[in-house]
Amino acid sequence: MRKALALVVVLLAAISLVSPASAPSPLTLADIYNPSKVIRVDFTLPQSSIDSLNTDSTLKKYVAGQVSFSLDKKTSGTLDIKLRLKGSSSLQKLDAAPSFKIKFPAGPSQLGYLGLRRMTLNAMTQDGSKLHEFAAYALFNAMGLPASKTGWAKVYVNGIFKGLYVNIETPDETFMTRRFRDITQHIYEPNGSDFRMGSDWGDNRSEEH
Repeated sequence: MRKALALVVVLLAAISLVSPASAPSPLTLADIYNPSKVIRVDFTLPQSSIDSLNTDSTLKKYVAGQVSFSLDKKTSGTLDIKLRLKGSSSLQKLDAAPSFKIKFPAGPSQLGYLGLRRMTLNAMTQDGSKLHEFAAYALFNAMGLPASKTGWAKVYVNGIFKGLYVNIETPDETFMTRRFRDITQHIYEPNGSDFRMGSDWGDNRSEEH
């Protein structure tokens, strides 16, 4: 009896010394936009969304899907999102190497995941070095100018690796409130080039619009 009791005590002591498996930690905004790390982005899309993102007329229309972000032992868990493709001259179908716009559903605070409304993942298909955008934003931030934060991401769609992407903080309402006291500032995005050699297209376009 004493031997059996002693054996039970030894077993309990051994069990107490074994550390339980640590649960995954949640990601932070600093993890998402950490230029020294590469997060993993996994999109899960139904066939209807895949078909839409491979059709010329609906490439830029948001479709339903899910995403998870992971870095080391940290994870976001699975998140419901809306997703579309982005680009002008660089626009590609989902089956190729497209850039992505993610829209997070708004919570009680009208913000989404980690306080973000949207996220931008650029495929950098027109930049063989994969450094131009990252370097430009890093320079602006180093100069104290209001510029997007950046990070890196390995992107997968339904388990298929799509490549290395630059993860850019989307310049939207959330970005503006974090950078400016006056949040009535306007955001403009150029479409193509305003000026070309031999003609002032900027003035002509201003008159038209």
